[in-house]
Amino acid sequence: MDTGRKMLGTAGYVAAVVLCVGAARGQVQAPSFDKLSDADRMAFGERFRGEIWPLLAAGGKDGCVGCHNGKKGPALRFRGDPETDFRMLVKEGFFLKDDPGSLLDRIVEKNKKRRMPPDNLPPWTAEQVRVLRGFVIDLDKKNGK
Repeated sequence: MDTGRKMLGTAGYVAAVVLCVGAARGQVQAPSFDKLSDADRMAFGERFRGEIWPLLAAGGKDGCVGCHNGKKGPALRFRGDPETDFRMLVKEGFFLKDDPGSLLDRIVEKNKKRRMPPDNLPPWTAEQVRVLRGFVIDLDKKNGK
């Protein structure tokens, strides 16, 4: 095994090779976690607008959408449009179940340095977390897992 494989592991090495080859061909594209059918995407988009978007947009500039507004440095950047943001969140894996980078995991995180919202803002209520968890679980079931 060469040095690159020892550092990255087999999966990481393969991914790096694919990205390099794709870059050389001008074909690099981020992976999509969206495996929903068109009908499911539409249904979950409506549910997102009714259940999840109000939670993310609450708090104005101190809320999720206000803070992660695309003008700052966090990895998560909202555009402020529920339809666009829903597609981005699904595609980029922010609704993955049991993923340390997912919205749900960051909101229920015990480590204060990783938990969202930060300590200086009110945490999500148990009811808000229940709504998000239900959405994530239902989405996971439909997303081909």
